Amino acid sequence: VSVNIQVQDVNDNRPVFEADPYRAFVMENMPSGTTVIQVTANDQDMGSDGQVTYSLEAESGNLRG
Repeated sequence: VSVNIQVQDVNDNRPVFEADPYRAFVMENMPSGTTVIQVTANDQDMGSDGQVTYSLEAESGNLRG
């Protein structure tokens, strides 16, 4: 009898950011479209569990308009 066991990765690793925290400052006279900051994180999980996506939340007290 032959038995094959296939182990799949689970989402057990958190993304690791290159800096913590990231800080950026925007001058009021910066041209539209200027890159302000580049955020990088890596996740050691495989497949879709290892994909990192980013978003900004307007509720953050550190984002002021």
